[in-house]
Amino acid sequence: MSDALQEMTAALERQLAVCAQLQLLLQSEQEAISSLDTARMEQINAGKEEVMQRQKRTADELRSVLDRLARQYGLPGGSTLGAVLAAAPREAARPLYSLQQQLQEVGMALQALAEQNRAMLERFLGTVNDSLGFLSRILNSSSMYGANGAYRTEQTGAMIVNREA
Repeated sequence: MSDALQEMTAALERQLAVCAQLQLLLQSEQEAISSLDTARMEQINAGKEEVMQRQKRTADELRSVLDRLARQYGLPGGSTLGAVLAAAPREAARPLYSLQQQLQEVGMALQALAEQNRAMLERFLGTVNDSLGFLSRILNSSSMYGANGAYRTEQTGAMIVNREA
């Protein structure tokens, strides 16, 4: 196996490890959302930012090795991993096919987890907004008689009176 293919294997394995760590964070985030643990959600978000920075570095490394391999096999720059693997010697590329498939599976799992977490957060925030709207309607609606003796129903706003003044 050529040095570039070995580098690609190592880079794909690092990318897979980063994706697995992100998957664990997203699962933890789901638990934190379910238990409404906002402190834990903040910690998880900080962890996700760190993992995403590592993922970006790994992706940049992958692109660099992929471009080198594409040139080595006479392919245009920006070629996909599938195209490079198709051009590589079959025996040398065999371990890379497995890593490619694993990354695709983890990517789909990450996408599904992120979508579930997004939907959970949207429902949570919707419930909070509904509750705040309800409280606002209770606090800000008052019905009283106007100066001419007619019943007024317009929104007047809640007032807090300081009795010591």
